Amino acid sequence: MAAPSFGVRRETGCCRQLSWNSAAIRRKVLGMKLAWVLALVLLAPMGWAQIPAPKQASVFQWDWRHARYLDGTKTVGTSAKIGATDRALLLEALALQFDGYTDPRERAAKTGLKLVDLNGDGVPEAICQPNGFDICSATGNCPLWIFQKTAAGYKLVLQANSVQNFTIQSTRTNSFLDLVLGQHESATEQDLFVFRFQDGEYHLGSCYVADWSYLGKDGEYHDSEEPRLTPCPN
Repeated sequence: MAAPSFGVRRETGCCRQLSWNSAAIRRKVLGMKLAWVLALVLLAPMGWAQIPAPKQASVFQWDWRHARYLDGTKTVGTSAKIGATDRALLLEALALQFDGYTDPRERAAKTGLKLVDLNGDGVPEAICQPNGFDICSATGNCPLWIFQKTAAGYKLVLQANSVQNFTIQSTRTNSFLDLVLGQHESATEQDLFVFRFQDGEYHLGSCYVADWSYLGKDGEYHDSEEPRLTPCPN
C-alpha cells in the first residue's frame, strides 16, 4: 500500500488530484474568510448592540428650589397638626436635646415643627429646628432634629448641629426619602450634606459645595441664577 500523500485529496470515482496549495483552493479559502467577515458585520447590530453599556456614576441633583427652613411660626407647642398625646411624647423626646439649657421643656415647645411622612407608612416624622441667638450661629445655622414615632414614643433618627435649611429629595434609601442639609458658609456659598437612611437612622453619605457666583470675562465675580455644585474638598 502506498504511503499517504499529505496535502493531496483523492476523490472517489475521479482520477483528479487537487493540491491544497493550488489557486482554486486559495480562492475557496478567501471566499470563506470573506463570508465569515460579512456574517460578523451583519450580526453585530443584533448581538453586540444588546450588550449593555457600562453604568455611569450618578450625578448629584439638588432640588434647591424646595429648600426649607423653620422660622418658628409653627412650633411643637402650637401646631394643630399634632394631637395632645403625640405632642406630649414629642416634647419629652425634644426636651432631652436641650440638656444644659434653662427650661428645656419650654424651649422644646417653642421649637419649629414640620411633619412629613418620610418613609410612606402613613405616620409622619417630626422635623424640629429651634431658633434664637443663644443656640444658633450669627449666620443662621441652627440645630436640626428628626424624630420617628414608634410604639415606645419618639425616636431620634437624625441630629445635626449647624443647619440653615433642609431639602427633602425625591430619591429614597431603604424606603426613606433622602435629605440634603444646607449650612451657610458665605454670601454665595453653602455646604450641602446628603443624608440617607440606614440601620434605623439617617447617616451622612456625601458632601458638596453650592456656589452661586461665577468669574466673568471681565475678571469680576457675578451672581449666578443656578448653583454650581462640586464635591467638598477632602
